[in-house]
Amino acid sequence: TANNIEIKPVLPAVVFDDYELIQNYAYESILNLYQAGLMKGTGDNSFAPTATATRAEAAVAINRIYNYSK
Repeated sequence: TANNIEIKPVLPAVVFDDYELIQNYAYESILNLYQAGLMKGTGDNSFAPTATATRAEAAVAINRIYNYSK
């Protein structure tokens, strides 16, 4: 839970092709957000943790998290 929001998995765990680029401290959170359907990665089975998110990607993530917490 984060700020009293229970994150429930609805998708199976995934191993992104570029998982080794994800920092250790962030991996569990990214996996939880993916399983809850809140973060999707880039669509080619990668997460691109070193890439810069576009405004559109950030807006989609914020919208998903905002709607999930309602």
